[in-house]
This record gives sequence, C-alpha cells and structure tokens, in this order.
Amino acid sequence: MRQPRIGHILLPSWDQAAGASFYPVMASALQGYNPAIDALWAHPYVPPPNWAPMFQEPPFWTIFMALTDLVVPQAVVPSLRVNNKKQALQELAIRAAAISGRSEREVLEVLMQRERLGSTGIGGGIAIPHGKLARLERLFGVFARLERPIDFEALDGQPVDLMFLLLAPEAAGADHLKALARIARLLRDTEIAKKLRESRDAEALYAVLTSASGDK
Repeated sequence: MRQPRIGHILLPSWDQAAGASFYPVMASALQGYNPAIDALWAHPYVPPPNWAPMFQEPPFWTIFMALTDLVVPQAVVPSLRVNNKKQALQELAIRAAAISGRSEREVLEVLMQRERLGSTGIGGGIAIPHGKLARLERLFGVFARLERPIDFEALDGQPVDLMFLLLAPEAAGADHLKALARIARLLRDTEIAKKLRESRDAEALYAVLTSASGDK
C-alpha cells in the first residue's frame, strides 16, 4: 500500500479502514498550513528592547561619590585674609577659576548673582556660596578658613569664618542640591567645625574634611 501524503507531509501508514476517518480530519486541519508563516503567530510580537540607555555614560556631575571628588588639597585655603564679603568671594573665585579652568570674572558673577537672592551664610559661622556654570564638566569645591570672621549677612547674623564654595554644571539639578546638603551637614557638625577652626595648615584641614566625611 502506498503511504499517503498531504502536500509535503508524509502521513503514517495503516490499513484503510482504520484511517478512513483520520485522513479527512488531518487534511482539513493541515489545509493551507505553512510552517514559515504560521510560526510567526506562535507568540505575540514584542518590539526589540532598546539597549542604548544601558550604554550611555552618565553625566560627569552624577559621579559625585566622595568629598575627595569635589575638593582637592590645592583647593583648601588655611588662612584667608579678607575684610568683607565681597573680598572673600573674589578670593575664592580666583581659586575656583584656577581649578575649574573658567575665568575669575565668570565665577565671581555667578556667585554674586546667587548672593543677591539671599545670603548663603547658613549660620554658625558657615557660608556656602555657590553657583552654576554652563559647559562645566563636573562639580568643583573650594574650602577656606578665614583668619578672622567677617560679616556675611548670615541668617543668624553671626560673622562667618568657614566658607565652602561650590560650582556645579548648569544642568546639575538633584546632584547640586545633594552636594550642598552634604557640605552643610558636614560643616554644621560642632566637632568637625571645631577641628577646622583649630587647624592651621591646608593638609590638616583637608584631612579633617575628608576623614569626617568618611572618604578615608
């Protein structure tokens, strides 16, 4: 007996009586069967994943993991001699410009603009002048201990002798605020502030800043 086929599919061979009712059913089920096309309907279509975001590098300012990433030893001023708020901002702008590669005038301008909105003297003898600059690669910081306190129009009216300048990229939103909060929390610690006021050289000040923040 010749083995029956339906299209290119070879059907099992058995006696005609046993298969009399089977082949019509199979023929009906397989009519128009095309494996290449029907396989497309086996699973619903799912668009291919977009892997691009996984390989995009984060902005530079999101990599602020430690205080040592923000302030370097060369950006610590152990005994800054100034007579007023404007002089203090000018001196810090000079140092910030040197480490960030921006002009002194540009840095000072953004600092003054921020001070016009309200003093960055947060109380307790501490000031955190800050501003944002376009095309800045990352966050930059400068710390200074003043030789003698100056009026900074602080919130509590107390003169300022500890200053931490912060420069951030223009698009650094949350990271800028997180850095400000971390610096304020660090300097408001009474024990840390005391050690900073007692330190007389840049190396000792840098050690207090980094060890207190857990970077060492």
